[in-house]
Amino acid sequence: MESTRPGGHWGYRQGTFIADTKLPARTVTGSSSQDWIRLKDGSLRRLTLQEVAQLQGFPRQWRFCGTKAQQYKQIGNAVPTIFGEVLGQEFIRYLKTVDESLPPQKIPMPKKFYDYIEYTKKENDRNCESRKRKQKAKTG
Repeated sequence: MESTRPGGHWGYRQGTFIADTKLPARTVTGSSSQDWIRLKDGSLRRLTLQEVAQLQGFPRQWRFCGTKAQQYKQIGNAVPTIFGEVLGQEFIRYLKTVDESLPPQKIPMPKKFYDYIEYTKKENDRNCESRKRKQKAKTG
């Protein structure tokens, strides 16, 4: 079992994830049955379309089309808007300081990006083997 289930960052319930509201949100899956939250009375409920859309950074008034499953998939497959905002700010900052007489240069990523990459590497180190075993069991 992955270390992020059930005693760690996320709970686990028959293939679904149970969010810990005191911790940052994990990746939204794009599935209409994956992301749950535990209520104060101990019961569980699915995160709503509005909640997963907010986690992805969509404005409240944004509307999605199609079936509920299609809408969850649209939201889950979207790149979070904060990513575009941070990347855009870095481009603007760079363009304001660039010396156009010099050849193009590689710009360093913001520290936050490196932090996310390190977090993902650590999570992969903790859980990679259990995922491989699980995948092997599925494929035979």
